[in-house]
Amino acid sequence: MKDVWLQCLTVLLPAIAIQLYVLKQRDVKKGVISSLLLGLLSGLSVTVCMSFPIPLSESMHWDFRITPLILAILYGGHYAGGTALLFAVFYRSWIGGDAVYYAIMGNLACTALSFFAGSWFQKVKRSGRLIMVLGLVTFSHLYMFFLLMLFLESRGKLEQLQSFGFKLVLSCVSQLLLTWLCFYVIESIVELMGKRMSEQQADQLHIISELAPSVAHEIRNPLTVVKGFIQVAKASADAKVQGYMSTAISELDRTESIIQDYLNLADPHPGHEEHIEISNLIETIDVLIQSYAAMYGVIYKTELESELWVKGNHEKLKQVLMNLIKNAVEATDEGKSVKVKAFASGLDVHIHVMDQGMGISEEQVERLGQSYYTTKEKGTGLGLMVAFRIIEAMGGELRFESEENKGTIAIIRLSRLP
Repeated sequence: MKDVWLQCLTVLLPAIAIQLYVLKQRDVKKGVISSLLLGLLSGLSVTVCMSFPIPLSESMHWDFRITPLILAILYGGHYAGGTALLFAVFYRSWIGGDAVYYAIMGNLACTALSFFAGSWFQKVKRSGRLIMVLGLVTFSHLYMFFLLMLFLESRGKLEQLQSFGFKLVLSCVSQLLLTWLCFYVIESIVELMGKRMSEQQADQLHIISELAPSVAHEIRNPLTVVKGFIQVAKASADAKVQGYMSTAISELDRTESIIQDYLNLADPHPGHEEHIEISNLIETIDVLIQSYAAMYGVIYKTELESELWVKGNHEKLKQVLMNLIKNAVEATDEGKSVKVKAFASGLDVHIHVMDQGMGISEEQVERLGQSYYTTKEKGTGLGLMVAFRIIEAMGGELRFESEENKGTIAIIRLSRLP
């Protein structure tokens, strides 16, 4: 029994340690260094598990190495999983023994399936992630049991399985319970970290929204006067000076747009709400978007279902869609396309704005909507901040999915009216 407890502590401590480290860092889980750190800790856990295995018989042993391997892959990605797998393969090769090739074959098969499942892991809900983790560990048990039977049969010792079968089943059940405990610890602390970051962002937005109206109005008034005098002077100026004045007016218009974003940020609430049919709303901005896309040489497409009714402020939702679609057009290379898709899914309405741009990294996706964060050279990040707050005020959700060199999808989810 003490061997089982030792295995449990060996697997659990790295899981706790890496999450405590995550709490002190911002995007540590996504970075290469932090991923390697997770792989290193998981690799050490794997080696300790193999160093102090659970004895099933005089010649047969069992350990829990597959749990830290699977968790490293699913939570840390390829760098963490690859690092932990190298520890497992090289250390098992160094230990040697008659079953060394069977053990390595089992490790490679189980981790290969985990790498495949890793691309879907963060996209499913918490219950789905738990099923995936326990399913992978159960698969590893069945596959290793199959290899164990092959090994014993090749040695003519298949009857030995009866002598330690109960211990083997007990060890597998203990490992499943341990895996569930590790999952619970990791998910709970990651959730706590997410809540803390959300609270910090909410505090920042509150401060900005308190200052924005007074500052914006104080700036807007003199800008309006300056713009008016430039327009008057432009009429009597020569052609060269008129060009300069046109540039100045264009920049003043951009400044006014930024000021308006500040004002919208200060007051994101829907205000006057009405029933909105999404396909009609998108069709009303088609002419504007078609001409805007033509300026960039981008093909604009829509795929809209009818009777998609939601409740909200017509103008503010229109502002959000215009912002997202313009961003998509600007991110897309000439000759490629931007597609807007609206459809019903259960009790919700989904709007997808899909571009074929260069895409952004996972770290950048996580930061979208944060204070003053932007991926554009002349952007301020205010447009997306406003979009996030408007959709949240409508009781919906705005999120992004992106893959580098393939494109980005902005996803809006709103409650559907019956």
